[in-house]
Amino acid sequence: MNELQNLTWQKDDFYLSTNKEYLDLSTIHSYLCNDSYWQQGVSIEAVREQILYTPLCYGIYLGNPSTPTRYQVGFARVITDFTRFSYLCDVFVSPDHQGNGLGKWLMECIVETPRIRNTFFSLKTRDAHDLYRQYGFELDPNLDKAMVRTGNQEQQLEEIMKPVQLNLPHLR
Repeated sequence: MNELQNLTWQKDDFYLSTNKEYLDLSTIHSYLCNDSYWQQGVSIEAVREQILYTPLCYGIYLGNPSTPTRYQVGFARVITDFTRFSYLCDVFVSPDHQGNGLGKWLMECIVETPRIRNTFFSLKTRDAHDLYRQYGFELDPNLDKAMVRTGNQEQQLEEIMKPVQLNLPHLR
């Protein structure tokens, strides 16, 4: 999957990249913690772990992401096994850059990413159904057969705070 860890697309002055080294953890955390409805109050440690263990993360940047003057304006994660299943989550474009087609561009790039473009995709949304329908998503007619296990989020947060020795200095 290493070939997927450094994909880059460009549209005008915006860049989209799967390189995790370019991600701005504070920008992502700020949006998820303060502006999203799905991760309100999430800790920066939890966001760091989510990024670390997600196979594909997409960042949208104003400016070339390989330069220090880049500014992150969007994000998405795809949890996948690269063969059958992909789960799209934490999709956002910062409010000051919405309405410029960046969300659509992000979705175009995600659904055409090699190795996952033909997997079964799922996601949950409260308010973006029309966007996702444009990329082949539909309401699940078998939702009544779905099952979930919620777990204990407080204990999980304690668990992720235990030291794990991984060498990814850009996410510290």
